[in-house]
Amino acid sequence: MNELERAAAALLLSGLAAGLSMGFSLVVQGEIHANLPPGPARVLLSPLGYTVGFLIVVLGRQQLFTENTLTPICRCCITVISTLCNGSFVYGFSF
Repeated sequence: MNELERAAAALLLSGLAAGLSMGFSLVVQGEIHANLPPGPARVLLSPLGYTVGFLIVVLGRQQLFTENTLTPICRCCITVISTLCNGSFVYGFSF
């Protein structure tokens, strides 16, 4: 929940950094693929390069918005729906 207390600029920069980190996954995967000889080892080990970006995101405590936005989005949607419907039937679902 501390993500909700962060400034908008901090969230924006953290999301940008997370996107760049995930892009680094493609670079690592390509480097592994290019430097291994053709064969079953290349097929088995190349996809492991994709995990590097996730490790950078998790260890760097960056905001990868596809995984961390469910709670704020649900609250926002419930508030909007509640406002549109005069708070009649969705008020009980509020967190």
